[in-house]
Amino acid sequence: MLCNGVDIVTGNIVKGDDLYGRDYELDLLWKTVEKDSLLLTSPRRYGKTSVVKAMEDNPRAGWSVIYVDMEGSSDPPEFVAELSKRVSTTPLQKTRNLFRSARDATDELHLPGLVGVKLREPDVSWKEDGTEIFCELKKSSPKSIVIIDELPTYLLAMQEKYGDGGSTISAFLHWLRRIRQDLQIRFVVCGSIGIDTIVDKYRLENSVNDFARLQLLPFDDETAKGMITTLLDRYGIGHTDDLVKEIMESIGLQVPFFIQLMLKEIRDRTDFGRKDLTSEIISDSYWKGLLGAEGKKDFAWYFERLRTEFRGNDHRAALEILHLLARVPGAPEAELAEIHSEITQRDDEPGFRRILHVLETGFYIARSDAGITFHNKVLRDLWIQEGGAR
Repeated sequence: MLCNGVDIVTGNIVKGDDLYGRDYELDLLWKTVEKDSLLLTSPRRYGKTSVVKAMEDNPRAGWSVIYVDMEGSSDPPEFVAELSKRVSTTPLQKTRNLFRSARDATDELHLPGLVGVKLREPDVSWKEDGTEIFCELKKSSPKSIVIIDELPTYLLAMQEKYGDGGSTISAFLHWLRRIRQDLQIRFVVCGSIGIDTIVDKYRLENSVNDFARLQLLPFDDETAKGMITTLLDRYGIGHTDDLVKEIMESIGLQVPFFIQLMLKEIRDRTDFGRKDLTSEIISDSYWKGLLGAEGKKDFAWYFERLRTEFRGNDHRAALEILHLLARVPGAPEAELAEIHSEITQRDDEPGFRRILHVLETGFYIARSDAGITFHNKVLRDLWIQEGGAR
């Protein structure tokens, strides 16, 4: 295990010994990139970034790993700029970068002992600059992995910025595919929402169909129990198997981040083990702590995402579907389609399918024997507390 001195980490990337229970996934990631690039998906706060940062912090022999976070960015030149910051460059490349940085300020660059040198025109393509950087990376490290965090979110921002019918997104994704094919650089792409929603919209499936796919799953019960007991022991909080079971039942889906949030609340409410752990403390830690005013900040993204993805009646329909699913253990798809028709006042199956697809690939909902349900208990309970996020 990676956890010799595991501690509670709720606000930052989990590193080193604190990264508990992900040995198998890390090994699978490394085995996959030996042959293929990889698309790693999971809901937000499931630990994707912590896992891929562990790859960067502890690269296997012969590999170099470059991590690029694109959340908050919205155009291809920003990607090239972020990439250039993280790629080790040769003296030749540094000279090229010197010319690039100067060209926006002047038409001519003067170096000591040299005559003025005419610079290239400032409208040089981001593809050209980016390809040079990738080529330099390949020369310096033949076995390279480039991790792009939150790529789908970045593409959505690109869509919003350019509004060009997907032309910029298409150019960017096809350029990355050529880099993968021509230079054999491996990519690990992470996303909290499904990239398929975007590529399907613009018919760009062939730009990403070379990726292997892996979903980062919650812990199984045994691993979750091990993490909970390890953290309780670390803080001297006495516990029984029944109390550990109550903690797990409160969370529902055993997501490491949910466990961390719960144990932080329990630690504080027991005064670092000075008070006995009780069922009441577990309940308060969940409803008043994890789902309380502070805890809700960790899930605000789910509400904002719906506002940016849907407009007008589609937004209302998505909220009503989730509002229904918060009240029932599961619902048939036909019942959800009726909600969509009533709100939009039209029989629009493609529109309904898109809403359902976005909710499913965004990890709001899941399919089960009971029909369509909320993806996890924590999000469902949060929705109930927020009154359907109306």
